[in-house]
Amino acid sequence: KLEKTGSKTIVLGGPLISKAIIRIITDKAFQSWKKAFEAKEVWESLGFDYIPIEPILTVGDRLRAFKTNKGLWRVSTKVLGPSLPNFLNKIENKKYEQELLEMKNKIEIGLNELNVKHGHLHDNNFCVDFYQGRIRLYAIDFDQAVS
Repeated sequence: KLEKTGSKTIVLGGPLISKAIIRIITDKAFQSWKKAFEAKEVWESLGFDYIPIEPILTVGDRLRAFKTNKGLWRVSTKVLGPSLPNFLNKIENKKYEQELLEMKNKIEIGLNELNVKHGHLHDNNFCVDFYQGRIRLYAIDFDQAVS
């Protein structure tokens, strides 16, 4: 288990270490996260060529999200890179600051368009990752989200 406030987060070991975690969240939070994650058209209209929301893992076309007997959701998600502040604290990453802040602003605009209230969207709930040599920013930790 990962020590954090809010929802329970389980860090996986073995071959999935540093690749996947499981978040255990309420139905309301999951539905909001899912809404933002599946809003491909909104993100494309804002100039993203990817979904800038914490990735929910899939098997085939199905989300790896399962409702528990207690009505909570166990959601498998991809481990991303460092938080925005941790990334920008390194002098060699300052060259990305303007681009990342523009992405952050667009993510906030997209969530507003979707009427998804994250609940605690501070800089540490944005993570930086690289894909095929290009920088990406993701909003994460939707455990307090509502829509």
